[in-house]
Amino acid sequence: MLDLAKVEAGHMELNLDRVPLRELMVGCVEVIRGMSNPKRLTILIHCEPDDASVTADPVRLRQILYNLLSNAVKFTPPGGQISVSARVDTAGAVMSVRDSGIGIRPEDTRVIFEPRSVKRARPARAQGTGLGLPLVRELVALHGGRVWLESTPGAGSCFTFTLPSLVDAHETTEPESLRWRLDL
Repeated sequence: MLDLAKVEAGHMELNLDRVPLRELMVGCVEVIRGMSNPKRLTILIHCEPDDASVTADPVRLRQILYNLLSNAVKFTPPGGQISVSARVDTAGAVMSVRDSGIGIRPEDTRVIFEPRSVKRARPARAQGTGLGLPLVRELVALHGGRVWLESTPGAGSCFTFTLPSLVDAHETTEPESLRWRLDL
């Protein structure tokens, strides 16, 4: 809740650095293994190119990916599948977390990223604060990207987000670690 409040108040700082995406994805998947193993979920990782990296805040990017992965684990039935993928080109990175879970009703997709409406869009058995997706939206926006959802009830969901390329604008004039502050 504190992170979401900081972002909304314009007090969240990004500490930008080069983030190897495969390493990030593997690390996040390892963190959620404790939740996914009892459900016998298959988790696939795909990164294109294999050595892709992006300029981002590694802590916040990990937070984004962890929130999406933990939701996928929560809402995917035993024996299901989750995939996390990243594709990087000159425009930036596109990352997705896809699951074979319960899906989200079309009327709920419009409010899923809103902090006050999330509880209505979640099943009664869902655990957590319901602030993970609003935080994801805000952290992605802080990086200059956007996030969206594609879902079919009963067939799963795919959360995709973009991170624009910041390398060309900063690589020759800024040190490896950059510091941004967003004042809204």
